[in-house]
Amino acid sequence: MKNVVLFDTSYGSLNLGDFIIEEAITREMNYLLSQSFCVRYPTHTPISHNLQSLLPVLSTRTCRAADYKFICGTNIVKNTLIRFARDWSINLINASLYEGAVLLGCGRELNKGHLDSYTKHLYKKIFSKEYAHSVRDDRTAEFMDSLGFKVLVTGCPTTWGLRNESVAQTYAKDPSNTVLVTLTDYAKNPQQDTALIHFLENRYERILFWPQGSRDYDYAKALGILDKVEIVPPSFTAYEAYMTRDFDYIGTRLHGGVFALRNGHRTIILSVDNRAKDMAATTGLPVVPRADFSEIEHMLDRNQSPVLNIPLDTIEQWKSQFVG
Repeated sequence: MKNVVLFDTSYGSLNLGDFIIEEAITREMNYLLSQSFCVRYPTHTPISHNLQSLLPVLSTRTCRAADYKFICGTNIVKNTLIRFARDWSINLINASLYEGAVLLGCGRELNKGHLDSYTKHLYKKIFSKEYAHSVRDDRTAEFMDSLGFKVLVTGCPTTWGLRNESVAQTYAKDPSNTVLVTLTDYAKNPQQDTALIHFLENRYERILFWPQGSRDYDYAKALGILDKVEIVPPSFTAYEAYMTRDFDYIGTRLHGGVFALRNGHRTIILSVDNRAKDMAATTGLPVVPRADFSEIEHMLDRNQSPVLNIPLDTIEQWKSQFVG
């Protein structure tokens, strides 16, 4: 029996997309996790107080004794970890708990500037030199390779279950008269997002709105669109339950879109940052810029199934490193 530690990005998260990632990781890594003793620790909040990180308490012993440690998804790799409001609670004192950790479908945040020496030192200390890391796009792979780590481009675990055959069956069905839309509270553009809702009003009879982020509802309220949409409750459980209903997905939330596509819904993901563009370049996900309404309309009218490039052989190669 193996002991496995998952550094879980959904704990303490204000973004339900992290729950979608963790659901995919639990499913895709079941071959290992079902045969192992697995402990999950948060990345957003401290694993322990700094002094505890240096003492042989239970949490630190568990981390240090683990056979495998995985850092689970998101764009957690950054140019700098020197910031007042960090979304990864790691420092020189608790870094030893991460030693030997393997990236599992992670991406790189698009930072300005260069990798600083402090962050480079942390990465050299915590990332495994024995195993190849799983990253979700070519840009992240180039970054990890430049630091001397072995790396495989697997895409995000949320995409590993996508198959061209099932996606083609989705697009062979008649288009829906209902659309589920998402907006992004940290990438606000009132002009474009209001125009999106007006565009969808002209295309669909019914608009559903799922607040994937903690302030998405407040943003929609500020836009004055709540009278135009029906709210899907802001939980992953509710969103998952809605997958049995008939709708198309058009929105700025990347993982909400991938989850909808995997569950048999026509999907157009609207990019607001590098993550969707990077993943689309690697996997062929249906992604267009948020403001490109002509392309959105063209995709809806054409109703052509996207051709995905899910690197199944590479995914299996990466998985084969870890035996239960």
